[in-house]
Amino acid sequence: QYLDMPVDYESLKEVGSIMGSGGMIVIDDTSDMVDVAKFFVEFCKSESCGKCVPCRVGTAQMYDLLDK
Repeated sequence: QYLDMPVDYESLKEVGSIMGSGGMIVIDDTSDMVDVAKFFVEFCKSESCGKCVPCRVGTAQMYDLLDK
């Protein structure tokens, strides 16, 4: 239904979605979802300020679990 929809702020807003940071990732049935999760957890880990335990320790633990 939405495959031909333009990817811009107004079009996404009309269907109740948001653009977010403007990033987009295309996933198909050959994508390894563990690798996708590792990518995003690594991003969160590297962008964290490290001041709170969930960000400082939790993201590292999540990455380690996904990396097993």
